[in-house]
Amino acid sequence: MGLFTSNTHSNSPAATPGGPDKELKEFVEQQEQLANLQNTVRQLTEMCYTPCVPRVDSTLSSSERQCLANCVNRYFDSMRIVVEQMTNMQN
Repeated sequence: MGLFTSNTHSNSPAATPGGPDKELKEFVEQQEQLANLQNTVRQLTEMCYTPCVPRVDSTLSSSERQCLANCVNRYFDSMRIVVEQMTNMQN
């Protein structure tokens, strides 16, 4: 039986806890988390790597590393503040 097919019998494993429905839900959640991570990497690349590393070389200079570290730290600080504000608004 394939990943997206189901057993239509009344004693289907999909109807039991921990069956294929749960596995599918977990798979979808993992894919959403992966997509979110990929989006974060893309955003960090656009916001930090591109301006901090003007030319690609085999190693990063100390100023490039410092620029990247500062930029990424500011990004995560900003995201933390946004999440805190949104959480406060929901309460």
